[in-house]
Amino acid sequence: MNRKSLLIVSAFLVLVAATPTFAGPGIHLGASIDPDDFLIGVRFKSHPIEEYRNFFVNGMVEKPGGYPFSPGLTVRKAISLAGGFKERASREKLNIIRDDDPTQTPRRVNLNAAILPGDILTVEESFF
Repeated sequence: MNRKSLLIVSAFLVLVAATPTFAGPGIHLGASIDPDDFLIGVRFKSHPIEEYRNFFVNGMVEKPGGYPFSPGLTVRKAISLAGGFKERASREKLNIIRDDDPTQTPRRVNLNAAILPGDILTVEESFF
């Protein structure tokens, strides 16, 4: 093989030597490898994500609790899954605590904000 192939996987450069290193008469394991010989067409099998972590909705919704995450989920859709707003729910006082936020600080969001796996959405009460 005189051609070279470079495969980039997750920002790492992977070079796979194709020179055989068989043991036998006059050949030792780990025999010298010609850097010009590399495998071409290495195949990798991808594994789709079968299940995401739940997200959580609490506060002024009809059915607070944990729900299965699906890609493309928004605050509006999450509230619908939780049975919708209660009568006294605020449509503006919506907060998310992101699962990956080490400070677990609530952030004010609107109905079109994205929900991520592990998020906690809180719908606050409206007083007027």
